[in-house]
Amino acid sequence: FVSCQDEYSLVVRDIEKDLLPAAQAYNLGLLPFFPLASGLLTGKYQRGAAAPADTRFAKSPALKDRYVTPRNEAIVEKLQAFAQARGHT
Repeated sequence: FVSCQDEYSLVVRDIEKDLLPAAQAYNLGLLPFFPLASGLLTGKYQRGAAAPADTRFAKSPALKDRYVTPRNEAIVEKLQAFAQARGHT
């Protein structure tokens, strides 16, 4: 198998510009890493609240600083609203 391994999630989408079209053109697979943005997209973090003690963001402030931005929090809130409207968490 031949594939690319890059970060890709609902909050990190830079590879959609160049890498994904090139991978498709050359029949390369993609193995995304951090698809849940180190836990941000799981719903366990709430805007304005401290990260729970046993989570990655509590143990690694650099990850929290990287992913917890107003833009990303808005994406999470929209994702939560989408899921809740369909009876999911």
